[in-house]
Amino acid sequence: MFYTYLSKQWHKFPNEIWHEFFMLNRYPSLSTGELPTDICIELVRPIYDQEKALEQRDLERTIEKTEEESQYYFACWQALDDAYEAEYRAKESELEELRNALTTLRADDVLTNPDGAYAYLVDWHIRATISEEEARKQVVSWFETIKDISLDLADSFVQLLQRFFESNNLRYMVSRVSNSLDFRLNPAIIASERFLVVKNIHCNDTHLQSLYSNFEDNFGGLLARPTDAGIKSTIGSSSNLVEALANKVTAKSGETLSHILNAYLPDDSFPHQAAKDSLSKIYKFFSDYPGIRHGGTAISATRGLTKRDAVLYSSLSVLFADYLSCRECSKCGSGMVIKDGKHGKFWGCPKFPSCDGSKSVSKA
Repeated sequence: MFYTYLSKQWHKFPNEIWHEFFMLNRYPSLSTGELPTDICIELVRPIYDQEKALEQRDLERTIEKTEEESQYYFACWQALDDAYEAEYRAKESELEELRNALTTLRADDVLTNPDGAYAYLVDWHIRATISEEEARKQVVSWFETIKDISLDLADSFVQLLQRFFESNNLRYMVSRVSNSLDFRLNPAIIASERFLVVKNIHCNDTHLQSLYSNFEDNFGGLLARPTDAGIKSTIGSSSNLVEALANKVTAKSGETLSHILNAYLPDDSFPHQAAKDSLSKIYKFFSDYPGIRHGGTAISATRGLTKRDAVLYSSLSVLFADYLSCRECSKCGSGMVIKDGKHGKFWGCPKFPSCDGSKSVSKA
């Protein structure tokens, strides 16, 4: 999810983009010279209007409920005794305060004050909890507003957005296509996103988590200081992780990835036999190349390994690991494993017999 990434950096959004955007002295090439006084107001208007509309709706509902309570206590006071008069007077006082609040709901309207509008915008970013689609639409609406005021400002805004997305490693790329703002998936983030998905599935497995940590440490060190040993360690740790996942999903222990692929995994674990064959061949590379999983011999290597080899094969391992991750049991949420039954292989809950959750292989 876009918001999964963005929410962690959302507090930076005003500083990274809006603060710079409003300091036009950083962009002397802009022909406008200074920021139009109405741009803050126009940017804030849809947010402010929506929030005030929600406040008004909540106030009206509270007033309606309080009016009913007041009528109830008034009826009790008239029909029974004076003991309910105090409750009635209290509700009438509360009603007066609520009606005054409704009347003055927009008395502090920021839509006539650019400085106040900007402060409101920054505060909104800090407390905003919006979905991915809402965040994307909001950014696009800002672009449309800015574009109508100045094309130069629109270009500057797109540049700031691009820098923000690049520096915060979000999974979207943004560009200007003609007169519209275009969001596209960033291909560089796909492998890492799938890695996190699979890792979270196995968050309660200490053995797998240690392998995940080992792989992350090796890969992080590779990017900082690529050495021959570091390259082989990174590829080897990714291979160990995939093999462990295959053992986990088939409820086997100590089996090689090649044997698991050929003997235990059902055919529909992969979309095509060629995909399974590809992983088998990659595993052969892991096993045959000297110094990755075994000592090997020098003649088995066509050339020396480079950082790009480690990045490629580690990424492939992560993506293939997605095929080997457990299906979730629909009854208890545990990661199901492949089992052999009377009618062939099926996905079964490891907590059987306390949980009998299962799923046929053809529908897995």
